[in-house]
Amino acid sequence: AILIYDADDRLVLCNPRYREVSPGTMMAVEYGTRFEDVLRRAAESGHIVAARQDTNAWLADRMARHRCPGQPEVQEVEGDRWMLITERLQEGGGMVVLRADITDAVHKERALKQALHDAERAERSLREAVNAMPAGLDIYDEQDRLVLCNDQMARLRPHLPVAESLGKTYEELLREGLRYGIPEEAKGQEELWLAHELAIRGHRPGPEVRHYPNGTWMHMHECRTPSGMTVCVRLDISDLIEQRQKVEAARQESQRMRQLLERAVEALPVGIEIFDEQDRLVLYNQQLSRMYPYIDYAEHLGKGFVDILRYSVSRGLIPSAKGREEAWIAERLSEHGSSTSTLVQRLSDGRWINIYETRTPENYVVAVWLDITNLIEQRQALEAAQQAARLLDPQPGEWVLDACAAPGGKTAHLLERQPKLAGVVAVDADEQRLKRVQENLDRIGLHAQVIHGDASTPDLWWPQGQFDRIL
Repeated sequence: AILIYDADDRLVLCNPRYREVSPGTMMAVEYGTRFEDVLRRAAESGHIVAARQDTNAWLADRMARHRCPGQPEVQEVEGDRWMLITERLQEGGGMVVLRADITDAVHKERALKQALHDAERAERSLREAVNAMPAGLDIYDEQDRLVLCNDQMARLRPHLPVAESLGKTYEELLREGLRYGIPEEAKGQEELWLAHELAIRGHRPGPEVRHYPNGTWMHMHECRTPSGMTVCVRLDISDLIEQRQKVEAARQESQRMRQLLERAVEALPVGIEIFDEQDRLVLYNQQLSRMYPYIDYAEHLGKGFVDILRYSVSRGLIPSAKGREEAWIAERLSEHGSSTSTLVQRLSDGRWINIYETRTPENYVVAVWLDITNLIEQRQALEAAQQAARLLDPQPGEWVLDACAAPGGKTAHLLERQPKLAGVVAVDADEQRLKRVQENLDRIGLHAQVIHGDASTPDLWWPQGQFDRIL
């Protein structure tokens, strides 16, 4: 819109666009109207936003600028509309006033500023979020130049200052790292490693773990964005690696201790079987297999104690259980692991086994099998010797012959039962067993004539006449 005022500041010309540009402003457009009257009418109509609070003050200020026009000014009118007002003095003293509706431009500028503000705020939020990440983050542009590096990445790579690194290519940064010996696996083959690293850039088969000279372990993941940028994430996993190493060391130590335990168990001259807290067989030694070859213990690993009992009973391996199998199993289970206990058990082959069981603080049951067949036989032999001496009933002053003396139990018992005998002759055809007779007599402080010979040919070894009693 164009308005022209004469030297007396009265309206002399107004084009038709004025109404289109200023609809509803209630401005007077009669020719000859003074500019101040036109302005006052517009201000008092309330359509000029800046004039609403103090109309007179606004008029005074506006008239001052009108008399000495300078730069164009922007004026807000009702309805969030905006006008650009330009005033120019004429040589004859008149003035030309131009009014342009710049509402669309102002709205677009406002939207642009808001968008910029939102973008700046989003960028700040993004940077804060990126810097708050526990992982290091690098972003490279389409030319593979570093454009973003978060604080964690800067801490992870102190040898590459961020300010100096931004704008450098990935290859340049790799070469900088190689100068500091990073990574360790590239040492001695730097160019070969660099060529391989650049060849797989952006399409690695998967994450990588790298070890740095300062002891740090880094988990690195790299991917290419649809726009051609490269994002690299690095996470310090030193604590995780250290924990894994400790777990592995503990596992190896546990394995070593288990091997040591197994060797120690295998070295024992007794049978060993161990049941876990669920009463399942978890360990046995070969000595047990040799002592009790009727069970394949390898097949019974992991099976319950009661299952092994039933297996033995069902095959007649426990003579004392014959005819009362279920009752015997119940008795055996009541004794098993209830406390430290000792059980003497006769096997089907005639051997005698002493089974010692104890429960550990971990609720495991350890059973020790000891073959006591020799002890049982010796005890039985001693009981037989005692019975034989009682039946022989030697008297003082008599000569007694023990015709099958080894290993000496009967001879010793004869001497102990009747110390006033004239003499005792101990004869045995086995010279080696006869030595045990002499050793046993010496051990308990008794004396007899120990002779190597056959009782069926007494003339060859006893020329002194007859014996009073012969055993």
